[in-house]
Amino acid sequence: MIRKISYFFVIFSLLLFTYTSYRSEIIWEGNLREYYLNYFIFSFTLIIISITFLFFKTNILKMIFIYLGSFLFSLYLFEGYSYFIDKSKLSEIAKIYEIKTGKIYETRSASEFIEYEKKFNNKNFVQNISPLNYKNIYSLGGISNENTVLCNEDGYMAKYKSDRYGFNNLDKIWDKDKIKYFLVGDSFVHGHCVNRPNDIASVLMKLSKETALNLGYGGNGPLIEYATLREYLIPNVENILWFFYDDNDLINLKKEFSNELLKNYLFDENFTQSLTTKQIQIDLNLKTIINKKENNFKKFIKLFETRQLIKKIILSNNKSNIKLNDFENFKNILIKSKKIANYNNSNFYFVYLPSFSEFYDERYRHQYKYENIKRIVQSLNINFIDTKNQFFNKIEDPKSLYPNRTENHFNILGYRKVTKFVFDEINKK
Repeated sequence: MIRKISYFFVIFSLLLFTYTSYRSEIIWEGNLREYYLNYFIFSFTLIIISITFLFFKTNILKMIFIYLGSFLFSLYLFEGYSYFIDKSKLSEIAKIYEIKTGKIYETRSASEFIEYEKKFNNKNFVQNISPLNYKNIYSLGGISNENTVLCNEDGYMAKYKSDRYGFNNLDKIWDKDKIKYFLVGDSFVHGHCVNRPNDIASVLMKLSKETALNLGYGGNGPLIEYATLREYLIPNVENILWFFYDDNDLINLKKEFSNELLKNYLFDENFTQSLTTKQIQIDLNLKTIINKKENNFKKFIKLFETRQLIKKIILSNNKSNIKLNDFENFKNILIKSKKIANYNNSNFYFVYLPSFSEFYDERYRHQYKYENIKRIVQSLNINFIDTKNQFFNKIEDPKSLYPNRTENHFNILGYRKVTKFVFDEINKK
């Protein structure tokens, strides 16, 4: 029996290595090879270990399998514990919310919300999905012309109707003769987790009585934002607003540099995917990915909660692991972005958004990232809008601008106040 288990491990590890190769080299056509490197290392190591097992004596194998079984049992016990702890926290937040507002807190996940709306209200929604490389196309937006579920951080499920390119805009804005503001950025620009007209672009339009296009998307970093300018910037834009989120933009840039297709934008000024002409294919690709979303059971089997915790720890460590090369790559991207703005006769503004950690972790306030970013931007004669020192550090209670005063995106009040500050700063320039 023990020997049969040993052979099973050999077969399993070989299948895992084959599947990883299939995903990396066939599905993703080698574009995400660096992303899959850890999976290759893990599966190859598993092959070596499982083959080694074949040469062990039966009593030693028994002991090894007992230890492995105990380890796996502990992992799944922790996974179950983490799941129920999260549910318990959500339940507590919901109770406090309902007492304060008299409203029912939305506790369903995005997929549960979509399924309910389709089944009981005959309404079709699609799930928001970050830009992904799929079948040799790196899509910079989402699914076009669809009711899109965004996220929930403040008791309700935020959603929007996407435009012709899958972004969070009224589609008719693309047809305007003049665009006052053209925004690029990550989830804060995208509008997590509020409805229109409370996102940054909508508030700008209300304040200025002018038009604004929101090209932000959750998970974006500087290289994707530069690619967005290359693919979607139109001639009639007066002001380009580049939003930089201190907490993770340079970390995202590290990830983006692992994608060969994305790097073409940086190293080849003539490179383009002509994404505006490929939205039908982009929609099909993204819908295919969404249809493969995992249910709770699959998430449990794949240790979703445990992996998320490990990723959080790694991300926390990476925040202080920004190297000189990362700043150089960032500067190169800004140089090229400004060149695009100049060619387009557009004003270029760089908006710095601080991390939530600024408001509770004294150590975070003294790190060098802010100073380096500011120095780079100003050395390039780019307009620097400093929400860190000129806005957040001057208000009495910055946590009040976040849902439940916790590390999330802005609440409605936060989006309004930050956007008002940005608007006023632009008008001073």
